[in-house]
Amino acid sequence: MVRRTLLLLPTLLVPLLLMFTLLQLTPGDPAAMMLGDFAPPEQLERLREQLGLNDSMGVQLVNWVGDLARLDLGTSIFAQEPVWDVIKSQAGVTIHLTLLSLAITVIVGVGAGVVSALYRGSPLDQGVMLGSMFGVSLPQFWFGLNLIAIFSVGLRWFPVGGYVPLGDGFWLSNRSLALPAITLGLVQAGFLARITRSSILDVMGEPYVTAARAKGIPEYIVVWKHVLRPALIPVITVIGIALALLLSGAVAVEVVFTLPGLGRSMVSAVARRDFPLIQGIVLVVAVTNVLVNLLVDLLYAVIDPRVRYQ
Repeated sequence: MVRRTLLLLPTLLVPLLLMFTLLQLTPGDPAAMMLGDFAPPEQLERLREQLGLNDSMGVQLVNWVGDLARLDLGTSIFAQEPVWDVIKSQAGVTIHLTLLSLAITVIVGVGAGVVSALYRGSPLDQGVMLGSMFGVSLPQFWFGLNLIAIFSVGLRWFPVGGYVPLGDGFWLSNRSLALPAITLGLVQAGFLARITRSSILDVMGEPYVTAARAKGIPEYIVVWKHVLRPALIPVITVIGIALALLLSGAVAVEVVFTLPGLGRSMVSAVARRDFPLIQGIVLVVAVTNVLVNLLVDLLYAVIDPRVRYQ
């Protein structure tokens, strides 16, 4: 656990340095974006100096790393607020959407995979696998637009977009996120269902499962006690990957459903060349992904005592 935790720092350092370098090489001038095309050159130069844009890449990198060491993400160029405050004001929407999507992914994906494995070769199995393949192939933004056309514009069951805070009502808030959560969750559920089915079928062929059946143990006990737990190792790995994909997929979905979350804020920050805000959002997402991967690693040993780290 200590070694895995210490590996977090270099794991985070590589994507953050890559992100910083790419932002520096991105065409566009934040000062010109703020002041407009007809701003006097002297005013542009003064603003660049205030924002530190005239410093060399090395100086900007050192200053940025020093600020990170103090947990200071800087000030958003356009919002003129600390990046932490901007992220905190919008992270709740993305977290709510991600957790709701993850619940749909796990319930639908694992459930469909277990049913498909237990009825291997049946029409039900073939239907589940066909549906999972269809789900994996769906572009999220296209799927979301079709859900809006059917359930919002046509049937008027759900709002077209926007977000209702949890403080205004639990059901109203979840209803406002239902379609975007389904958009994200069902796409990842298809992949999870295929992995769950494959993992369960591999475990069901083990000798100890055959021995348990030979003893006359009921099938549901064999599946529950002897199959599901060892089969969860690759499933948990995929759930961790799915969580990372849900966070990244929230960018397009939040734009489609006009949700005031980190994804939509990232798109606006990129368009405006708001480098501090981009760096802050990428840092939060990277830290979240690394912590999820660490949790998945540690859960291996909890679920399967045979797992040991050398």
